[in-house]
Amino acid sequence: MLSTRTALALGVSEAVLARDPAVTMRGADGEQLSAHAHRFFRLEVDGEVIRNAEIDVTEISLNDADFVLGIDFLGSQRVWIS
Repeated sequence: MLSTRTALALGVSEAVLARDPAVTMRGADGEQLSAHAHRFFRLEVDGEVIRNAEIDVTEISLNDADFVLGIDFLGSQRVWIS
């Protein structure tokens, strides 16, 4: 999940987001969020490159982050969380 603010800062325009498929997702607290499923050409996390990554972009306010990695990503990776 990526905040709309961050997507705009990365160069994704509001017009492009409006053309992306609309999706409904649930936050960690069960709250429903409206989002757009945007396909990014490349996502790199700690040296791991994922091509054509589909990331949900929504109006969220994250205090100390711009991006949230979900269990769908974390479940397929070997990660150390501390």
